[in-house]
Amino acid sequence: MLKRDHRLVVMIDIAVPRDIDPEVSRIPGVKLFDIDSLNRQVQDLLAERAAEVPLVEAILAEEERRFLEYLETLDMLPIITELRKQAEGIRQHELERTLRRLPGLSEAERERIDAMTRSLVKKLLQTPTQRLRTEANCPHAAEYATVARTLFDLPGEDGLCAFSGQQCSLTVAADNLQSSITQMGQTGV
Repeated sequence: MLKRDHRLVVMIDIAVPRDIDPEVSRIPGVKLFDIDSLNRQVQDLLAERAAEVPLVEAILAEEERRFLEYLETLDMLPIITELRKQAEGIRQHELERTLRRLPGLSEAERERIDAMTRSLVKKLLQTPTQRLRTEANCPHAAEYATVARTLFDLPGEDGLCAFSGQQCSLTVAADNLQSSITQMGQTGV
């Protein structure tokens, strides 16, 4: 052992009866494993693993809950997408209108105004978007979606009222108003 320079000697005795005297394990630098000590280690490791099962099951249950919540938010994605598309359309329309009235702006100034309008739209939509995602987990998510579509005048299925399923007089009036605004913009009013 002195010549081994403190390197460990590992001995494994799996014979029955034992081939190596158990007293060998008392020699410094010698590690003796027999079938009984190996079985004890296996049992200890299995017990440790079994003790971790409830923790793993809790982690899996939490991840499953979060994934199901995520799946429920997917129902709101079309509304969020439509809301953002509508806001971007309004932003672009108003930006173009404003920039036409300010022909002397440099390209850098135009880009700053564009960035500012993007930032405004993003900030204005942040709370409604988060709220829609949160409400997707509510038992009344469908009603909430209907209210959101109505409040933001987002199209329902085939342009019908989300509540009654019929052509909504408000939608018709909004379409007429939008048409009038578009005509005014084209005539320079």
